[in-house]
Amino acid sequence: MKLSPAWAALIGILTVLTLLVGVVYIGAIHQVRTILEDDIQDSLRSDLLTLEQAAREMLLKHHYENVESMFLDWAERTAPVSEFVGRAPNGFAIATFNRPTGSLETRRMEHRILHEETLLLTLSVTYDLSSVDKRVKSLRILILAVFPVSVLFLGGILWETVRRSALVPMERAQKDLRRYQDHLESMVEERTHELEDEVRIRSQAEEALRNHSAFLDTLLEAVPAPVFFKNDSMVYIGCNRAFENFIGMDRNDILQRTVFEIAPPDLAEIYHQADQALFDMGGTQVYEASVKHQDGRYRDVIFHKAVFQKANGEPGGIIGLMVDISDRKNVERDLAQRTRKLEWSNAELKQFAYVTSHDLQEPLRTVSSYLQLLQNRYGDDLAPEAHEFMDFAIGGASRMSRLINDLLAYSRITTHPQDQEQADLNHLLENALANLTVAIDESDAKVTHDDLPTTMGDPGQLSRLLQNLIGNAIKYRDPDRSPAIHIEAKRGDGEWILSVSDNGIGIDSAHFHKIFQIFQRLHQDEEYGGTGIGLAICKRIVERHGGRIWVDSEPGCGSTFCFSLPDENQTFD
Repeated sequence: MKLSPAWAALIGILTVLTLLVGVVYIGAIHQVRTILEDDIQDSLRSDLLTLEQAAREMLLKHHYENVESMFLDWAERTAPVSEFVGRAPNGFAIATFNRPTGSLETRRMEHRILHEETLLLTLSVTYDLSSVDKRVKSLRILILAVFPVSVLFLGGILWETVRRSALVPMERAQKDLRRYQDHLESMVEERTHELEDEVRIRSQAEEALRNHSAFLDTLLEAVPAPVFFKNDSMVYIGCNRAFENFIGMDRNDILQRTVFEIAPPDLAEIYHQADQALFDMGGTQVYEASVKHQDGRYRDVIFHKAVFQKANGEPGGIIGLMVDISDRKNVERDLAQRTRKLEWSNAELKQFAYVTSHDLQEPLRTVSSYLQLLQNRYGDDLAPEAHEFMDFAIGGASRMSRLINDLLAYSRITTHPQDQEQADLNHLLENALANLTVAIDESDAKVTHDDLPTTMGDPGQLSRLLQNLIGNAIKYRDPDRSPAIHIEAKRGDGEWILSVSDNGIGIDSAHFHKIFQIFQRLHQDEEYGGTGIGLAICKRIVERHGGRIWVDSEPGCGSTFCFSLPDENQTFD
C-alpha cells in the first residue's frame, strides 16, 4: 500500500521525534545521575575537610583514640558511607568501618591530611549509590509516563508547523513540478526531434563531404599534370600520382618533408624563395624553373601556384601545378639556333647580293659604255646590220642592269629588318605618286583615292608596294584610253583591305597563280618591258606584314589588286 506524502511525512516526524526525545531523556537521566553522584562526593569531601583540622591537632598530640572515635562516629552518621579506613603513613589502620550496602554500584575516594607537607593520615572512603539509584529510578518512571505525551505533543506542534510551512507548499510545488515536468518532457521531445533532424542533416552533410572528398581525390589523381600542396610550414601534405611520376619519388617519401629534402639545393632554394614570396603576398604566382627527376634528368616546367585559405580566413598553405614545357623549350632552343643560322645566312645573302650586284653592274656599265662610244664614233662607218647588233647588245646590257637592281631590291625586302611603326597610307601614297610623276604625265593617267587608314608597318616597304601596283597599272594600260586608277580601303576583321583598281588590259584568270611568282611574265619584252619581279616584291612585302594579296581581273576590263594589312592596334612578326 502506498502512503500519501502527508502520512509519510507524519510517520517520519513521529519516528524522528521519538528518537530525538528518547535521546534527550536518556541524556537527561545520565546528567541527573552524574549531578547526584557529584553532590554525594562534594558532601563527603566537605565533611572530611571539616574534620581535617580537628584530626590534624589530635594526630600531632598523638591522640589516636580520639581520631578513631571521631571518624567512626562520622562514618556511622553518614548514610552513603559503606566502608571507611584511616591509615597512618606506616600503613597502620587507625580507624576501620564497614556497613552493608544495598547497592551494587559503589564509588571510592581518598583524602590526605598533611602538616607542612608531611603526610599525617590517608583516609579511604567507599560510598554506595543506592540513594542515587532510587532517585534515578523515580525519574525514569516519570519520564516513561510523560514520554508518549511529549512525543505526541511535540509531534502535533511539529506536524502543524511542517504542514503549514512545508506540506502545503510541497503539494503546490508538486503540482508545479508535474506541470514543469510535462512542459520539460514536451521540450525534450521537441528538442529530440530537432536533434534527430540535425543528426540526419549532419550525417547527410558528412556523407556529401565524403563523396566530395572522394570526387576531389579521384579528380586530383585523374589530372595528368603534377599537382602538390604544402601547409603553412612549407611541408608537403599532399600530391597526385602524376607528381610522383614526374619527380620519380613515392608519395610516402614526399609527404611530411620540405623541398630541401627532395630537391637539389640550388633548385630547392629557388622553390623556397618563390613559395615564401607567394605566402607573404597572397594571390597567385606563375614562373618557369627546372625540375630534377630521380634518374638525373632535368625537365623545364611552368609553376602555377596559389595560396589557399583556412576556414578562419588565415593562409593555410600553397597549392601548385606544374606544366611540362620541356618539348616547347627544346623547340625554342632549336628555333633560336635556327634563327641564328638564318640571321647568319641572311647576312651572308645580303653581303652576297651587294657584292654580286656591284661585281655584275660594273662589267655591264663598261660594255654598255663602250658600245655606245663605238656607235657614236664609228656609227657612220658601220653597216645597218652592225647598228642593229649594237642596239641588241646595249638593250641586253640595260635589261641585265634592271634585273640585277630588281633582284637586289627583292633580296633587301627578304633580309632587311622591318621598321614597325604607325604608317599613314595617305602620306605614303603621296610619296609613291611623286616617284611616278614622269610616268603619270607621259601616260596622262588619272589617279584618285579615298581616305586611307593608318596601319602598323614598315613605311618604306609599304610605299614601295603602292608604287609597284600603281606603276603596273600605268604600264599595262589600254592603248585606246588614258589610265584611270583608284585606291580605296575597307575595314575587315582586325585588318584593312586595300585595293588598286585600273582600266587596263586586264589579266586572264588562268594566269592569276603565275603573276606573283618571281621572273614570271605574261608578255614579251618588246610589248611591255620589265623583269618579272615587281609583283613578286609586292607579294613578299604584304606577307612580311602578315597579310595576303590577290587579284580580280578580266581581259579588256581592267584589274583590281587587293591586299590586307593589320590595323594600327596590331603588330606583325
